[in-house]
Amino acid sequence: MDEAQFWQIIEATKPFGPYTIEAHYDRLLERVSGLPESEILDYSRLFHAQLQKANSWELWDAAYIVNGGCGDDDFQDFKAGLVAQGRTVFQSVLDSPEFLAQYLPAKQLIRGESILFLPTLAYRIKVYGTQEEDARQLCPDDVQPQPPIEPSGSSVGEDAEPLRNRFPKLFETFWH
Repeated sequence: MDEAQFWQIIEATKPFGPYTIEAHYDRLLERVSGLPESEILDYSRLFHAQLQKANSWELWDAAYIVNGGCGDDDFQDFKAGLVAQGRTVFQSVLDSPEFLAQYLPAKQLIRGESILFLPTLAYRIKVYGTQEEDARQLCPDDVQPQPPIEPSGSSVGEDAEPLRNRFPKLFETFWH
């Protein structure tokens, strides 16, 4: 599987009608768990590569504004939810996090915790026929959620004024 095929799977499994992460997750899990084992591993590697591309303090600051706060786990969930939006949105946000102000309805959060764990669950289903937690330790590291590493760049912190200066559109749309 290459990156184009990875993004095609993300796009093809988006739900019809109003987007919900839950509906997308169900369709995506069905599709990925139906792949051959080697392609599930490829999907997982490509997914984690996208998370790494999004691992910047600039994006973390944007997530802090959009979600009304953002800890380590929240940022991982945010990045996973961002990947689930598809290649065009993902790249647009990486190019300019302010894109979220025009893309997201006001007060809509991006949280993709279920998407973050999808490679592990797809692998468990394929290889062990179960989603049960006890099968997790039997999964290769490639399908496990990766521990966060230090984001690139620098953060402006959690104070309102520096965040407003960095992302005026996001701040106007989402700040509570």
